[in-house]
Amino acid sequence: MYHPTKYEEHNKALKNLIDKFNKTANRLGGLVEMYFQEHENYRDDGGVIYKQTNEKFLYDFEKRHQYYASCQDFVYRSLGQFERKIKKEEIRLSIQCSSDEKCLMLAWHNDYQKEKAEKIKSSTEDGKGETNPKRFTTDFIEISYNDMDILYDIFLSAFQQKTFDKCTFNLITTPKKKYENTPIYYVECNDLIELATNKDDTYKKIAKQELQRRCCK
Repeated sequence: MYHPTKYEEHNKALKNLIDKFNKTANRLGGLVEMYFQEHENYRDDGGVIYKQTNEKFLYDFEKRHQYYASCQDFVYRSLGQFERKIKKEEIRLSIQCSSDEKCLMLAWHNDYQKEKAEKIKSSTEDGKGETNPKRFTTDFIEISYNDMDILYDIFLSAFQQKTFDKCTFNLITTPKKKYENTPIYYVECNDLIELATNKDDTYKKIAKQELQRRCCK
């Protein structure tokens, strides 16, 4: 960790996220559970378990102190991650929460691997900085802490479809390009209704599911 004095704050933020997620997961059936890596192994921060099969994947977590103060306030178009973390095959996901812990961004490591690594200088606590290879992706999603059911759906989809990439975000592209590779969770309600009631629409099923999710919150 480049900022050792923030270690305790990092762990507190992660435990807060896990607590909020697992409360929502239990309400929705409890098929998926997040856990915290209690013993520091300098590799991962925790994992996600699919209880029906005991399958799991590990994740990297970071609380951002720069460039992501709150929801919809991330200053970049792409999300970065260190190459050394992406190389760890058991870690499939990166999660970064906002400074105020009201939203998070997540990206699958399979999507990072589509881009070439770049050497980028990162800040360190001693002020000297450090240059290490990083990868970037635009295939990430932002989720509010008030919408943990979306995170639950994404994790459940990953396990059930055995797909650990942006496809779990249920991306849609409409003919007139109002939505282009847009997560179904971001689609306006009136447009969802239109998609759900259109006989020939490719997105009819997921539009209905999203409408049901919003109604059941």
